[in-house]
Amino acid sequence: MARGARSTAAGEKISSPTCMGGASLSFPFPNSSSRLPVPAEQDKPACICQDGNREKRTYIVLDFWQLQNLTLGSNRLYGAIPDALTNSSSLSYLDLSTNLLVGAIPANISLLLNLEYLDLDQNNLTGTIPQTIGDITSLEILYLFQNQLSGSIPDKIWQLPNLVRLVLGENNLSGPIPPSIGNLNQLVVLYLGTNGFTGLIPPSFGNLQYLAKLDVSFNNLHGSIPKELFSVATMIVCALTHNNLDGPIIIESGNLRQLSELHLSSNRITGHIPDSLGQFQEIETLRVDQNFLTGTIPISLSNLKSLSILNLSHNNLSGTIPMALDNLQFLTQLDLSDNNLKGEVPTNGVFKNSTAISLNNNCGLCGGLPDLHMPPCYTVSRRKQIQYHLVRVLIPVFGIISFLLLIHFLLLERKMSSGKYLSRPSFGKNFPKISYNDLARATSGFSESNLIERGSYGSAYKGKIAQAKMQVAIKVFDLEMRCADKCFISECDVLRSIQHRNLLPILTACSTIDNIGNAFKALVYEFMPNGNLDTWLHEQSICEAPRNLSLGQRISIIVDIADALAYLHHDSGRSIVHCDIKPSNILLDVHMNAYLSDFGIANIVLNSGSTSVGHSNLDSSFNSSIGLKGTIGYIAPEYAQSGRASPYGDIYSFGIVLLEMLTGKRPTDPMFDSDLNVVNFVGRNFPDQIPYIIDDHLKEQCRSFIQETADAGNEVYRCNESFMRAKQQLKFTMVVLLALLLFIYGVGSARCLPSHDDYSVDLQALLDFKQGIIDPNGALSDWNTSIHFCRWTGVNCSQARPWRVTKLNLTSQSLSGQISSSLGNLTFLQILSLADNNLNGPIPLLNNLQHLEILYLQQNRLHGIIPNALTNCSSLTFLSLSSNNLTGVIPPSIGNLSRLLALDLSQNNLTGIIPQTLEKVATLEVVDLSENQLNGPVPDELWQLHNIIQLILSQNSLSGGLPQSLPNISSLQELSLSSNMLGNTLPSNIGDALPNLRYLYFGINMFEGKIPDSIGNVSKIEQLDLSSNNFNGHVPSSLGKLSKMSYLNLENNKLEANDSESWEFFHALANCTSLNGFSLSNNQLQGVIPNSIGNFSVNLQYVLMGGNKLSGTVPPSIGKFQDLVQLSLDQNNLTGNIEEWIGNFTKLQHLNLEMDNFVGHIAI
Repeated sequence: MARGARSTAAGEKISSPTCMGGASLSFPFPNSSSRLPVPAEQDKPACICQDGNREKRTYIVLDFWQLQNLTLGSNRLYGAIPDALTNSSSLSYLDLSTNLLVGAIPANISLLLNLEYLDLDQNNLTGTIPQTIGDITSLEILYLFQNQLSGSIPDKIWQLPNLVRLVLGENNLSGPIPPSIGNLNQLVVLYLGTNGFTGLIPPSFGNLQYLAKLDVSFNNLHGSIPKELFSVATMIVCALTHNNLDGPIIIESGNLRQLSELHLSSNRITGHIPDSLGQFQEIETLRVDQNFLTGTIPISLSNLKSLSILNLSHNNLSGTIPMALDNLQFLTQLDLSDNNLKGEVPTNGVFKNSTAISLNNNCGLCGGLPDLHMPPCYTVSRRKQIQYHLVRVLIPVFGIISFLLLIHFLLLERKMSSGKYLSRPSFGKNFPKISYNDLARATSGFSESNLIERGSYGSAYKGKIAQAKMQVAIKVFDLEMRCADKCFISECDVLRSIQHRNLLPILTACSTIDNIGNAFKALVYEFMPNGNLDTWLHEQSICEAPRNLSLGQRISIIVDIADALAYLHHDSGRSIVHCDIKPSNILLDVHMNAYLSDFGIANIVLNSGSTSVGHSNLDSSFNSSIGLKGTIGYIAPEYAQSGRASPYGDIYSFGIVLLEMLTGKRPTDPMFDSDLNVVNFVGRNFPDQIPYIIDDHLKEQCRSFIQETADAGNEVYRCNESFMRAKQQLKFTMVVLLALLLFIYGVGSARCLPSHDDYSVDLQALLDFKQGIIDPNGALSDWNTSIHFCRWTGVNCSQARPWRVTKLNLTSQSLSGQISSSLGNLTFLQILSLADNNLNGPIPLLNNLQHLEILYLQQNRLHGIIPNALTNCSSLTFLSLSSNNLTGVIPPSIGNLSRLLALDLSQNNLTGIIPQTLEKVATLEVVDLSENQLNGPVPDELWQLHNIIQLILSQNSLSGGLPQSLPNISSLQELSLSSNMLGNTLPSNIGDALPNLRYLYFGINMFEGKIPDSIGNVSKIEQLDLSSNNFNGHVPSSLGKLSKMSYLNLENNKLEANDSESWEFFHALANCTSLNGFSLSNNQLQGVIPNSIGNFSVNLQYVLMGGNKLSGTVPPSIGKFQDLVQLSLDQNNLTGNIEEWIGNFTKLQHLNLEMDNFVGHIAI
């Protein structure tokens, strides 16, 4: 590698810290949530002294004790690095690269204990690298590239714990690379190329788990390449060229998935090219030329779809060129010269371009493009050609014929099978016919893996009928069981004549013989993916995740089954009694619609017949067609006594199911003995102990009833006892039962709210909340019943209404866990603050908190959506959900919070548009929706909020523009729209419409056109940011009227200044007596910096004018700003001597003068 040609492995040099494109050093422009701290007022004087030479050159000795960033790279500075530089003990970033510096690196550089970035490359430094650099443990970046340093690398450097980049290439360094290099476990870039290193490559390279770029080329390393080197999964570039490495290439693992460049040229590597190289799909450059490789070119190289450069020249490779290489569409350079290759040269892909390939000195090659001047390949005889073409033609012909014959036989067999299929008898003219073989195929031979369950009369399987292409449930009758055959026949007779949306649909029936001649009977039903109701009400096993039904779903299921029973009893043409109503016979489809199933013991009352049918649940506890039918616990008492089935027995069973759905307890629960059953259990506890009897999963939705529900509910309970006596019709019963559920659910006049005087509800709500909280610091240690809850930490109760909680404040208590919805029962709560904790989970339902005024849940880890029900808290005035992980849209119903003063939803992952309904909240003073993923335009309705003080919409993806004429919003003091995709021109009246604005942030958008002159009418503005847009033209001189402006940021635009008129704005800025800092970086300013900069406010701390076309010398008057903290004049054409004006900057922290033409010594 020629000296001066920096290796790709050196990586991109990290530029000086910047947030402004080319303007190095960040302009500390305050954002909407922070204000710039005032720098310390301490000061140290500069002194002037003279050296002893005859020219008596004056040096300005600066004690930059506060300096943090010094960037003087790419100038023409000369002389030695002064020892006094180490007095700047706060330095963290030092760049003196690309100058004319000479001498040694000062040994006392170790005094810069805060140094993180040191760049001295591309100078003329000599001597050794001082050992003391290893004492700077904070060092992350070390660039000493392209100097004349000699000696070995100090051992202490291998101990730097934070080193990320080490670039020492193109020096005169020597010695071995020690195994201790493996200690640099944070290293990403290592460039030691073009030195004189000797010895082996240590296997400890395998410890560098983050190493991405390695270059040790152009040294005198020897030995084999350690296999550990190729185990570093993060490697992108590996350059080992021009050494004396030998042995084979050993790549045992496929870890190098990110490898883009592999350079192994000019070594003594032997053996074969490993096939494993084909695993590296991202590789673009592969150079292994100038070695002693043998064998063939592996076909696996054709897998390298990203390959652009391949050089295998000057080896001893043999065999042919793989034809598959012409499929590498990105391959632009191929060098296979000076090998022993033979055979035909491909003519496609890269081989089409003779200038892109080199195949010289391979005497066995032939063919290819004429431009290659290869000899023609040997031509086979006419007879062999004919044989060759016959083989190529006849093989596919015979293949096609064989394929057609196979299809013919398959169709013939299917036709024969279809004939058998059609010959089967039908049990109803509307039922499609199906065979035993069809069912066997559908269930994989009635496999156990497809078994749903076993029952008294057979088994149920899940299957897929090929003809219908649908999933079904197949009930196969065990004909060895007594009455199974009669059940099948009678069930077919019943189901062929009834049809209802809540009766399980039967698809077909099959009565035939199986493959061994035994009788076979089965029924085919529509498959219900959500199983039966019993599995939703009760846990089936500890291995299965619990499944819960909401109260709304339970109501829907009850309505569905009640409708089905009404049809069976009254509307089917003949009264049919099911005889076995229970949860396991109620099936649920994918939409949770309920279906009544299992008619295996049903009775047709008018015909006195007994029919039976079943589906997914076959464990009904019935005994025979003449015995007692039903399941213990669900059988009506009158039926148990008389043995005669009637519709009223179904009604009783249905009532039991209803109680089971409300209590979550089976009628056969062990708690029920001879004196207690589910009916009198409910009777004894209703209405006084409703929470005791309600299913635990329903308590979260409704914990107790108000007294008004008791009488109505009591009547409903009595309905179950009076079913036998009153003989009421089912439709009336359904209405009454449903009424109870509606009362529970909160419909009509009844609501699930505690009584006003029931302070025990507040106690229980707080205890339930505590149960879901993890409290590492014991903040809730006094939350126990030995202390009245009104004296618990964070709890306040009202004196006007004793014992009711009005405030819960647990801010910054390090709490984690989930917020229980039990807080929704604190119905007199006015303030809820759980901010600055580690709480997770969704926002709980708090819709009953009608008195809640302040809700602070910010700075947690809450996720999920913002619930619509939150807007039912109609008294809210302050709502903050910021700094969480909330997703979804901002609910439009937020416009119903008519008393809201402040809304903060910032720092989440909210999407969608800003709802226009915010206009309805006329009281809003603060709206912060920043740092989300909102899109769409800024609604025009927001500009109608006449009380708004802060409107912060920054860091989203908002688009569109602003109204070309803004309405007068005299209340607005802060407007932040930065970091969006807003465009078009600014409203011409922006300064007149916002007379009281203090902070205006429009940076990082796509605004264009000229900056309106009216901006100068915002007389109270303190901070103005129009950076990173597409503004053009001249900067308006009206900015000079903004006497209170402290910060001005116009960087990264296309603003121009090239004559005295266009520089007028700069002179006018001298009237801004409060100006603390300004940035004009990365624009199109030309000419010299005006002398009027000396008239600016003496409080100036930040001057950033880098990345323009400024020329000439820096005005000496700039030296008057003794409080200057940051100065960036980089990337211009400025000249002159630095020490003429830099002497008074005693508080300077960041100095960036790189890529100019400054001259002189560094004299510090």
